[in-house]
Amino acid sequence: MIETVQHDDVTAYRLSWWRSRLRGFSVTVYRVRDALIDTGYPRARDALSDTLTRAPVRGALLTHHHEDHAGNVQWLADSGVPLGMSNATEQILRKLPHIGLYRRITWGAMASLTGDIARFHDASLALIASPGHSPDHHVVFDHTTGTLFSGDLFLGVRMKIAHWYESPTQHVRSLRACIAMQPTRVFCAHRGLLPSGTAMLAAKADWLEDVIARVLALAAQGVDATTIREQLLGPLDSTHWISFGDYSADHIVRAILRDSMINDLSDPALRARE
Repeated sequence: MIETVQHDDVTAYRLSWWRSRLRGFSVTVYRVRDALIDTGYPRARDALSDTLTRAPVRGALLTHHHEDHAGNVQWLADSGVPLGMSNATEQILRKLPHIGLYRRITWGAMASLTGDIARFHDASLALIASPGHSPDHHVVFDHTTGTLFSGDLFLGVRMKIAHWYESPTQHVRSLRACIAMQPTRVFCAHRGLLPSGTAMLAAKADWLEDVIARVLALAAQGVDATTIREQLLGPLDSTHWISFGDYSADHIVRAILRDSMINDLSDPALRARE
């Protein structure tokens, strides 16, 4: 199912199907000046194909490799649509990692990117590295209007679940960098047009910074990761169990501790004391 919403120069295609709606999930693909931001998930291919057949695009930009964002990349490539993405995203798409059953059920299984692709570039639409949610995550910034297409940078102010490879510390830096760009509008891939978008990005950055500080303070007192999670983020929710722990609040705490260890090891003052 596609729900189309017009925001002046930006068209939002909100994609969902019955399995994603059971979990309350949808994803939005954006169109600006006939350029597509992300490609949606595999199960949305037929509906998206109908839409793009009626109104073709001149290219597509990818924020990152996750199947709800890049799930139709091979189909677009086969259709001759030029593609823009980071080298990191392309490398992952050409050798896709295994994903959990819950993700395949929700979004469908995507095909790896194969063969040569036509390259898409638009000087007014900048792909800007913004790691945290994933190592290859990028936002798209429209220099002509000051519009930020934030991919999965936002998702929600208090996002209490994460994958094991996420980095809350990098995520905060990416949020602050995007806030410094002073976007006039912020579009989230799962929340649509954010009211007071910059303020919402700042609220998320503030919350994450507070969680990071509190996790590290408790860890310094010798509190174990599970107890820290229980105190700061609460009990494990249904997503943890449905994903068999792949998407979990536990990963937020562990990632903060991992980030702290990496930062400590890279500190010249600490290395000098070794």
